[in-house]
Amino acid sequence: MKFKFCGGLDAPDWLLAEIMTLSKMSSVKMKLLCVEVIHRILKQDTSYEKITKMTSNLENESDVKGAVAALHFILSSSAKFDVEPNIVSTELQQLGLPKEHCESLIRPYREQKEAIQAKFVEESLRLTKVKNVEWRSDYIISANKTEVQKPVIQLKLDLTDFSENSQNTKKISFEINDEKFKLLLNDLNEAKDLMKKFQ
Repeated sequence: MKFKFCGGLDAPDWLLAEIMTLSKMSSVKMKLLCVEVIHRILKQDTSYEKITKMTSNLENESDVKGAVAALHFILSSSAKFDVEPNIVSTELQQLGLPKEHCESLIRPYREQKEAIQAKFVEESLRLTKVKNVEWRSDYIISANKTEVQKPVIQLKLDLTDFSENSQNTKKISFEINDEKFKLLLNDLNEAKDLMKKFQ
């Protein structure tokens, strides 16, 4: 069976095992644990002591880790695939999680879904940006030859981190012949055209 919160795939086998572990908790403790897991996803302070108190009825530490991992997967994957809370609840019930537990999970998910998605966008792949470009074309003239050789293009790039306030600048200098420069220019123009299509 395919599940939207798993990206349209089957639920992983390990998650099915952890659903049973989550079912052993009270719905109130599960809601509090969900809040702690969301704090962890958002890189906010999480308290291991609170987590151990909430999971005191679980048999051992591996059950605690499994429960936290399962909730982390469910919450982050649901936000990643932009699944509506009621659909997440229905799908978790299909996996065997009791209805009151699903409702306890859905409340904090509904409140923090946009914050989780914003955090994922913030942490997605960011490349350095080009702050400044300098270039120069040189013709090399041989001492024992009268003809002018092919030009060499020298490029200097100042790169910064993607964040607006970044002060870290990295300077890169290199030189290429005119044929490679034409290829580079062509590739950059193609990339620019592709980017315009997706804007």
